[in-house]
Amino acid sequence: MVNFKFLIIILAGVLAADCALVRRETFEATKGRCQQENGLSHAEVKESVLALRNETYLEDERKRCYIVCVEEGGGFFKDGKLDVDHVVNDIFDMFARNDGKFNEDKFRTDVNQCAMKEGEGKCAAAYNASICLSHIMMNLSDYNVKE
Repeated sequence: MVNFKFLIIILAGVLAADCALVRRETFEATKGRCQQENGLSHAEVKESVLALRNETYLEDERKRCYIVCVEEGGGFFKDGKLDVDHVVNDIFDMFARNDGKFNEDKFRTDVNQCAMKEGEGKCAAAYNASICLSHIMMNLSDYNVKE
């Protein structure tokens, strides 16, 4: 269940029924690679996911870097920086697939603010951007345009 919630939080914009299986397999491979690269146990991965979901800062740089690594694998980050265009385009596509209207300007402004987050230590700025982005993703209805 934690993996599914993590998938929604991190990759909400890329969940499409037509390619969910391929993406899930890629996502699982990315998680495994990132877990190994950062030397985390399964319990530590769960702690990392829970911290992100609860918008809690992680002191352990390995856990922060795990989250950033997984998000880079999903295309949300490039070279440790939030890829604003990728995030906006994925969410725009998700709204379009569901015949929804989307306040792109407001969303882009908020995601840009996430991209400007700072932090000290390895992966800290990117992790802070992840917390910010997670908050936005959990509140996507705020960007729905009602007619």
